[in-house]
Amino acid sequence: MTIGSVVLGKNNCFTTQTRQNDNAQVFLDSDNANYTEILLYDGAYNKTSGNLVYATFIYDDLEGYNSQSYDFQMILPESAAVGFTSSTAYYFYVELS
Repeated sequence: MTIGSVVLGKNNCFTTQTRQNDNAQVFLDSDNANYTEILLYDGAYNKTSGNLVYATFIYDDLEGYNSQSYDFQMILPESAAVGFTSSTAYYFYVELS
């Protein structure tokens, strides 16, 4: 993934893979995984503040979590704390090239 002029190579940030076809993905190398979810953080040296950015790749009609055709799958966190009655706003940006 390239962000501006910075290339993020394999093993440079935290990732996970979503389920595909209702099964956990099994692979020997992350290059073989589909729907890789990437977690980016803009506070590299400041651990008390910073923003998280969730990123994923867009595919063309790849089989998803329930055997249907999708272009992307994404995991986003939400608080499940007792008494939490709000929601979290997320903004989606797509770059088509």
